[in-house]
Amino acid sequence: MKSLFKRLFGLTPIEPAHEEQAVQPQREEDEAPAMQPKPVPAEPDTADTPEPFTARTLRYDVHNHILPGVDDGAADLDRACDCIELLIENGYEGAILTPHIYAHHFDNDENDLRERFDRFINDLAGRFDPFKFDLAAEYMMDGPFLDKLYDSPEQLLTFGPRDARSNRGDMLLIEFVPAILPANMDDLLQRCAELSLRPVLAHVERYDFAVGQAGHERVRQWRALGALVQVNIGALVSQYGRTVEQAARDLWLNDLIDLFGTDMHRTDRAASALPEAFALLTDEPSHFGPKAQHSLFAQKNSSQPTGHRMRSSAQPEAEPELDEDFDWPAGPT
Repeated sequence: MKSLFKRLFGLTPIEPAHEEQAVQPQREEDEAPAMQPKPVPAEPDTADTPEPFTARTLRYDVHNHILPGVDDGAADLDRACDCIELLIENGYEGAILTPHIYAHHFDNDENDLRERFDRFINDLAGRFDPFKFDLAAEYMMDGPFLDKLYDSPEQLLTFGPRDARSNRGDMLLIEFVPAILPANMDDLLQRCAELSLRPVLAHVERYDFAVGQAGHERVRQWRALGALVQVNIGALVSQYGRTVEQAARDLWLNDLIDLFGTDMHRTDRAASALPEAFALLTDEPSHFGPKAQHSLFAQKNSSQPTGHRMRSSAQPEAEPELDEDFDWPAGPT
C-alpha cells in the first residue's frame, strides 16, 4: 500500500512530530538559527506503472468485414454502422476494410469492391467524421490469388504507405487454410519481395502450423523474409475459444506479433472482447511493437496521388494527412 501511495502521489511519509518543547525567548546576542530548507516531494515513481493500452495505441483496425453485403460480415449499412460505432467507442481512429476474396466462397472482384466502397462512403455522408476508411481485401492463398500475384498484381487491393508513382500500399493481407501448411510459402514470399509487397499473414493464431516451438520457428523465418504477423485482438481473451487464446498469447509472449486486427464481422462478441483485450495488453506492454499499425494512412513522397486512396466519410476527396515523424518498419531482421 505504501508503494502504491508513493507511485500515485509522489510523497514521502512524514514522521509524526515529537512532543513540543517550550519556546525559550531569544537573546539579541544569540545568532538566529539557520533556516532549514523545506523537504522537496519525491518524483512520482512511474517505472512500474504501464501506460494504458487502448485503441489509440493501434489507431487503425487493419482487418475487419465491415463493408456491407459482400461476404460473411456486415449484412447491410445499419449493421456496418454498428461496427463502426463500436470501433469509435473503443478509441479507434480509422479502419482498413478487408472483405474476403476467396474462390467459390466469396467470389468478389476488386473493381466491384472499389465501387461498393465508394458507394458505402457516399452513403455514410460524413456520419462518422473524422473517422478514416481505406479499402483492401483478405485474400485466401488459392490458385486464383496466385494467378493475380504473378500475372496481374496491379489488380490486388493493398494498404499501408503508398508509393509515389503507383499510389499503392505495400501491405497485402493473406489468409490460409488453418490445418494445411502452404507448400509454396517460400515462392509467395519471394514473389512479394519482387513486387515490394509485404505479406500480412492474417490471424496467425488459428493455424496449426504456426503454434508450438516448431510453428514459432517457422513464423520467425517468414518474418525474416519480410512477412508481417497479424493476430486478432479478441483471440487474446477467448473470443474464439481457449485453444486459440493460448496460441495468440504464446505469439504475444514470444514477440511474434506485428499487427492487431479485430476481424470484426458483427458487434456481439467484439463488444466485450475489445476492452478486455486492451486491459490485458496494458498489463503486458513490453511485448508489442506495432510500428506498422501506428499511421496506416500516410501518403509517402507524393503531393498529388491519383487513383484509389484513403477516404474520410465527410470529405471523400480529401488528401490523407502525412505523418512525417512515422518510421515505417522495413521488416524484421
